[in-house]
Amino acid sequence: MGAGRIAKATAILCAMLSLAACGSLGFPPKPVAQVPPPALDVARYQTFAMAPPTGVPGNLGDAYLRQMYIRARQEGLNFPTTPDTKTNYLIKTHMNAVGDDSGSTVYYIVDIYDSDGRRATRIVGHEAAGGTYSDPWSGASTGTMTTIALKAMFSVSAWLFSGR
Repeated sequence: MGAGRIAKATAILCAMLSLAACGSLGFPPKPVAQVPPPALDVARYQTFAMAPPTGVPGNLGDAYLRQMYIRARQEGLNFPTTPDTKTNYLIKTHMNAVGDDSGSTVYYIVDIYDSDGRRATRIVGHEAAGGTYSDPWSGASTGTMTTIALKAMFSVSAWLFSGR
């Protein structure tokens, strides 16, 4: 085989391989994963204010609010330290205790409002406590408030980091 024929055969082979690379091999190509930006990047810039809870005796309300702030810091949520700072969201909690012969239950509603005053989400739950029908709050303790704060702040964080 002459040098000219080898060069020509090599050129044809290279052209065929180049064209073969452009075609399908009979199976679909693997899709390239589109990774959305992490919700953490968006969530880390959100700020919150928290109103004192309503419907709960003062000492228990204070314990709840204290635990909410502790849990918020653990979840990485931003609460400005000065009251005049504009925030993205306001968290309002209302509680009610209902008792019967077997004890009492503390029901809670946590509403999150956006900066325009529209409710962005609502979290509801309940926690068993001691107490009686005549005084359902008597069985609620700071431990009860800690548990409610833990559940509530976990739900707030889950809502925020879900991308809403």
